[in-house]
Amino acid sequence: MKRLKLVWITLKRLVIIVLLSFLSLNSFAQSDIKKFKAAEDSINYYLNKMSVHSTYFSGEYDTIWNKKLFNYLLNLCNTQPATLKEKFENLIAPEKLDIVTSDDKKFRIYSWDNMNGGTAHSFSSIIQYQAGNKVKAITLYDDATENPLIDTPEYFYSNLYTIKTNANKTVYLAVRKAIFSSKDVSMGIQASTIDGNTVQDT
Repeated sequence: MKRLKLVWITLKRLVIIVLLSFLSLNSFAQSDIKKFKAAEDSINYYLNKMSVHSTYFSGEYDTIWNKKLFNYLLNLCNTQPATLKEKFENLIAPEKLDIVTSDDKKFRIYSWDNMNGGTAHSFSSIIQYQAGNKVKAITLYDDATENPLIDTPEYFYSNLYTIKTNANKTVYLAVRKAIFSSKDVSMGIQASTIDGNTVQDT
């Protein structure tokens, strides 16, 4: 009888532990959902402001709202590691923010039209990547002398391919496109690798 009572008490404890674990995991999941929803709302807000000011005001306002979006997204990617794998499915206008992610989920590029150009479009871009156990985000531009917020490069990134070299090194091939006018466009490939804590052009 005592043995049965002991088994029953043990089972009750196990059930309680399982329930508490479930509730804890569910709580964390709900917290993440709320964070991502808030992030999507903020991104939508900035993209909408850029679009509205591009239509009705001068380029000065576009630059201001692009800076806000740029700084917000850079901080978000650096402080919320889970965003590296987040799908961001609730963006109001996903076509305004191109997000391409590698097959191994360790490398991602965000790019968007910052509305500072005319028929020759100008884009801002951010790379987010996994370095060891950490997730980092950096400005993406081709010349280190350029100002990533004002004198931005012409490219946006539409696709990302992941390949392995014979030396078992992972290389990320980003398809980049440029719009120079209503008639002139360009397309190319940018190859990058994660080397320690940094991203290197290959």
